[in-house]
Amino acid sequence: MLKYLLILFFIVSYARLFAQFDETGFPLIQNIPPKAYGYESQNFAITQNNQGIFFISNVSGILQYDGIHWNLIPAQGIPRLCSDKKGNVYAGLYKDFGIVTQGEKNKYEFHSLVPSQRLKEKIGDVSSLISYRNEILFIGNYSYLYSYNGRNINVIDSTSNLLELYTINDKLFVFKEPGGLYQYANGNMILWLSSQSLNNKIIEFFIPYYDKFLIKFRNEKSIFILNKTGEIVPFSNEIEDYLDEHQYSCFIMTPDSVYVFGTHRGGIIGMNTKGRALFELSTDNLLLNDNINDLFIDKWNNVWVSLNNGLSRIEIYSAFSYFSTVNGVKGGVSDICRFNNKVYIATTQGLRYLDKTNFQKQTVHGNMFKLVKEIQVDCNKLLATPSGLLVSTDNGLYFIDKNDKVQVVNKEHIFEDFLAIDSTYKQIVICLNNGLGIIEFKNNKPIFRQLKTDFFDHTRTIAKDAQGSYWLGSDYNGVYNVSIDLEKYSVKTIGHYKTGKGFPANIGWVDVYSTQRGVLFSTQSGPFLFDYANKSFVADTFLIPDLKTWIFPLKEDHYHNIWYSSGKEGIYEKETGVAFYLKKNQYKIVKNPFKVIREFTIESIFPDLNAVTWFGTFDGLIRFDAKKLTQDTSKLSLFLSSFIAGNDTIVASSTWSNNDEQVFINYKNHNIRFDFIAPYFDAKNNIQYQYYLEGFDKNWSDWTTNTFKEYTNLFEGNYVFHVRAKNIYGTISNEMVYHFKILAPVYRQWYAYLIYIILLASLVLMIFQWRAYSFAQEKHHIETLLNIRTKQLAEEKEKVDELIRNILPEETVQSLKENGFVEKKKYSLVSVLFADVQGFTHITEQMSPEMLIDELNLVFKNFDDICDQYGVEKIKTIGDAYMCAGGVPKKNRTNPIDVTLAALKMQHFIKNNKEIFKYQWSIRVGIHSGTVVAGVVGSKKFSYDIWGDAVNIASRMESSSVAGEINVSGDVYGRIKDYFECEYRGKLPVKHKGEIDMYFVKGIKKEMAMPENPNEPNDKFRLKLQFLKYDDLEEFVLLKLEKSLPNNLYYHDLKHTIDVITQVEMLALGEKVSREELLLLKTAALLHDTGFMKGYDDHEELGVRFAREILPQYGYRQDQIDIICRLILATKFPPDPQDHLEQIICDADLDYLGRSDFIPVSQNLFRELFERGKIRSVDAWNKMQYEFIRKHQYFTETAKRKRNINKTNQLDELDKLV
Repeated sequence: MLKYLLILFFIVSYARLFAQFDETGFPLIQNIPPKAYGYESQNFAITQNNQGIFFISNVSGILQYDGIHWNLIPAQGIPRLCSDKKGNVYAGLYKDFGIVTQGEKNKYEFHSLVPSQRLKEKIGDVSSLISYRNEILFIGNYSYLYSYNGRNINVIDSTSNLLELYTINDKLFVFKEPGGLYQYANGNMILWLSSQSLNNKIIEFFIPYYDKFLIKFRNEKSIFILNKTGEIVPFSNEIEDYLDEHQYSCFIMTPDSVYVFGTHRGGIIGMNTKGRALFELSTDNLLLNDNINDLFIDKWNNVWVSLNNGLSRIEIYSAFSYFSTVNGVKGGVSDICRFNNKVYIATTQGLRYLDKTNFQKQTVHGNMFKLVKEIQVDCNKLLATPSGLLVSTDNGLYFIDKNDKVQVVNKEHIFEDFLAIDSTYKQIVICLNNGLGIIEFKNNKPIFRQLKTDFFDHTRTIAKDAQGSYWLGSDYNGVYNVSIDLEKYSVKTIGHYKTGKGFPANIGWVDVYSTQRGVLFSTQSGPFLFDYANKSFVADTFLIPDLKTWIFPLKEDHYHNIWYSSGKEGIYEKETGVAFYLKKNQYKIVKNPFKVIREFTIESIFPDLNAVTWFGTFDGLIRFDAKKLTQDTSKLSLFLSSFIAGNDTIVASSTWSNNDEQVFINYKNHNIRFDFIAPYFDAKNNIQYQYYLEGFDKNWSDWTTNTFKEYTNLFEGNYVFHVRAKNIYGTISNEMVYHFKILAPVYRQWYAYLIYIILLASLVLMIFQWRAYSFAQEKHHIETLLNIRTKQLAEEKEKVDELIRNILPEETVQSLKENGFVEKKKYSLVSVLFADVQGFTHITEQMSPEMLIDELNLVFKNFDDICDQYGVEKIKTIGDAYMCAGGVPKKNRTNPIDVTLAALKMQHFIKNNKEIFKYQWSIRVGIHSGTVVAGVVGSKKFSYDIWGDAVNIASRMESSSVAGEINVSGDVYGRIKDYFECEYRGKLPVKHKGEIDMYFVKGIKKEMAMPENPNEPNDKFRLKLQFLKYDDLEEFVLLKLEKSLPNNLYYHDLKHTIDVITQVEMLALGEKVSREELLLLKTAALLHDTGFMKGYDDHEELGVRFAREILPQYGYRQDQIDIICRLILATKFPPDPQDHLEQIICDADLDYLGRSDFIPVSQNLFRELFERGKIRSVDAWNKMQYEFIRKHQYFTETAKRKRNINKTNQLDELDKLV
């Protein structure tokens, strides 16, 4: 319908036309190389069935192609293919003949129609296959003619050495050698032209020519006309040399009577009925291969070409044809016009014209467009006048008269758009790079004159409105509204608009166009019209849907039809269309036919004569001929290529619509997939599909290019699948439907439900326990998942926090994140260290600043590592001074020892690495312990610092020290003297403090140092220090338990932990364990119930997890941590200790069994367990306690001596309760 509507508009618009020569360019070629289909390169016969599916003869077999999918149908030999009028596909193979049909599961396959092997042997190689009326005729062994009538295969002729078949105008001709040319009808062959009449020559081709025939004989160059009377006369033509040189191979005729010949060596050549060569298609102009094996016209009148190396699809009957650089079109085409019945194009590389004189010859052998040698500059616009052709360029104004003589009018300006004052073309206004000019004709010669203006902007387009004023568009300076006084040759500005007045900001370029609707202002922000009443611009959405779309170019023809192209920023594809003028303010917009050229950027438009329109592009020229718009875009077929349920393909390659018989599918195959395709080859990658499954989906899906749809885990029930397709032109196919039913599984049949009821009745008593278990599992799953997610988030957070930790202490960072500020905090015991380079001023005079910074950085970097090793916080560096402190921000009791160890390490680094320094460095170190206040200063660049007398005294200790020594105050000495050798060196007077004792730290005490390294602590040192760290750990853990233990832990509370610590120490001393074992036992006792902070049933494992997290922070070795974790797990109930240490902690944990407060403690434990559903009643509890105590035995001798007597008393008391 669209086709006829469009052609009707053109007939109305171009009623007064005259004939002209054919100026058609090259058709669009789509090449399909072998790698696209994945089989052998050589292809031969091509045909198409009624669904639009192609079948192609290939060395590998028969290729099946639906526009997306390629499949191979195995076949022997080189298949010969044809389709009958019903669309059935037949194939002749080596020793076989049959039909390509849908077999098992509806997949296409070859089905032999030859009834016996004997006949197959007789048929041999099928060399030709043709459909004629209700028969399929084929030639076997090059000499036997067979006919298949739908039932039987009959031999028609077997008396020839050579046979060829030709169908012309619903007639079948058979050439026999010897014999001549016969006409076939109803199984009979009637001699039409004898061999003698043919001069005993062999026919190479025999094709229709009006009511006659064209005939060419083998090994001869000439082509002849064969009359019905049998007379053979020469046929004058331009292609016979080409066919002779490149060897004819095949032939087709298009619906518009164009002869298309294929050759073995030269590609394709086209000829009209007058014998003129129309075009040549070869590897020189995009054809994939020059060896043509077959030609085929599909249902959309496209020509398919089978090649020795792939396939090609040619839109030979398309309304669009193309000119490119191979045709002489070079550069971007900025304007097009017709002058002296020749098409001229203004390009960025000069002015060119379509050579009419030798057009046909050039089409085949060379350039169609020739350069006007005098105008080889960047051309802008063309204007054909009665006197000649005006050409505006970047290098002046040119004029070509009717005798094709070129004249330079002016070369002082850049010339742009033209506008004739009236239809006489005597006066023409032209845009310049610096204003406006006028061209006047006198004696048919143009005279240019620049107009006087009050502006000097570069104007690019000009239009005249109904009020008689002129509008000028510019590149960057908006739009001008001017009046022109032709008598005074002057221009007056009425208005200048850049932004505002309806224009958006940063308007950019503006083009103006005169139309029947008024002057159209085209911008990057969309088109506008001018509201003369309000003196403002209003957006115009007549041609475009929204204001984000720009229009360029635009052309109104003589019949007020508006041709245009539009696009959006950032989107490559453009939209081209035409608005056909009906009557005032009424148009019919047509865009669909032009979607074929959506990937071209249109630079110019020229509506020509004879329903032809030209479109100039960046790198070529497009010719649109509405008379050839014969493709019926309303026909779009759709078929199901496969329907897969589970692993079974139920349907493949079948048309389908409203299937009457419902397909039943077992529930095990309830995952289904539909594959569908609409064979349509105009922009086939833009075919879109829409679908929905009735019974599952609520609405149609969005349009998509996917050619399949999957549904998984469908429930049993009735379903109807709906699908439809839409092509590039917006044509929507008929809706296709497919009915199917998914059967219920066995476990949802009626008898299954009966079994369920019986089972359900028997399980009623267990349902509550099952639910409780299920909830517990779900809770555990959620908790586990939450822990995992929390850990992942914490890891990501840790990466971010690590950067901040390098600047501020961790606790300070946490406070800043939570509160936005850090409160100053007082610390009662902090050890402050100052280190300073001896003679730094002298060093700075001896070294360059770069070297000094490098070496100082090396020293301080190692000091940073030492501080990290001993848990000391770096505070800051000031010049050559280094300050750090222990006991901040995390309090501890060991900081005097930690800082002293760090100082020894610093001095050791300086003294023992002199070879890495350019200058011999030495440092003074001072340490003092005392009270400080710590906090963060600054609001943007945060800095952590400490203040107090301890800082000042530490600084005095450093300044009073000597190079290579560590000077400590008496306060420090009192805390470290058990660990280090110190030397008294006198007193230091300090303001407001009196005199302070000073000591040099000489090293670690000999009995506490490693023999091979006196500055490295041994195990004795570490163990002594570890007991101090235990006190810090105990303080931290007990405080955490007090805050975090649940309130309903009546037995496993803070008091229980303290009791176990006390008892484990007492038992350990009684059992005479080592000091390290005592430390491990006390630590395990301290941590054994920490798991209750997170959970109840698995609190031992949670306690182990907590221990492994916290103990490395307090200096415990990995082997110690492993023992502590084993001791914690040993407290699981019932106790089963495996060694002496486990016996001690088990006895300490159950110490209450032999204590005098057993009854109240036991009651607390009962209350705790009762609230958690672990025990049901007091009686049950007393019985369980009685049995447990009766069987229980303490493991250590100390516990037995201390608690067994009381335990016997507890049994007596419980016996009374039981």
